[in-house]
Amino acid sequence: MQRVEIALAESVKQFADGQVHEGGYASLSEYLQALVRADQKRKAKEKLEEMLVDGLASGAPVEVTAEMWSDLRGKLSGKSRRPASGR
Repeated sequence: MQRVEIALAESVKQFADGQVHEGGYASLSEYLQALVRADQKRKAKEKLEEMLVDGLASGAPVEVTAEMWSDLRGKLSGKSRRPASGR
């Protein structure tokens, strides 16, 4: 794991320390990692919503299956579950 040094305003540091304590995090580092992961999920959700809106706007009929959702989630998270099948 890489180390990163950041500077926080005192009020931000106090808030973050409180979140560490209240949230049951082991450290400030763990809390910040959780924040980054949450932001990654939020951005993936935004991307999915954008893709859905684009798909609806295209007017092309698409059969949505559980497998399609699984593949799409994998692509958005950067962890494709299986190789593309050429569809």
